[in-house]
Amino acid sequence: MDVVLSGELNEMSMVLDFGKVKKQIKHLIDEYVDHRLLVPMKSNAVRHQASNQLHQVRLS
Repeated sequence: MDVVLSGELNEMSMVLDFGKVKKQIKHLIDEYVDHRLLVPMKSNAVRHQASNQLHQVRLS
């Protein structure tokens, strides 16, 4: 996972403390992403059939 932080630098020339950010991001990943299948619904490889809520993923 890539995370981009932006903002003003503090007195230590950092946007945020990486140790704190890493813990917060890890918690979010564990809570919402870990052990789940993520399907990029806006990808051209995903086809959605609204009639029966079937999702097909084309791998090519």
